[in-house]
Amino acid sequence: GQNFSIIDSTYAPIFFRMQYIENLSNDPRLMKLKKIRKWSDNLLNQEYVQQSVHPSFIDEFKKYVLNSNPSIKLIEACKV
Repeated sequence: GQNFSIIDSTYAPIFFRMQYIENLSNDPRLMKLKKIRKWSDNLLNQEYVQQSVHPSFIDEFKKYVLNSNPSIKLIEACKV
């Protein structure tokens, strides 16, 4: 919809993480559903959603993902 809702506030952090993992792993299957992708893209493009994430979050989340998922760690190592 046009207005930010409680559902949006629930899913924005999930979409943010899914998008990051998708980019890190180069695996688009995580967001394959077109309507979900459109909702995610629209929500994540909102300035208020972007500003709600602490600047250090991406680095901290990357450390967490790489330490908890060996397959993503291998993918990241191959990018060098």
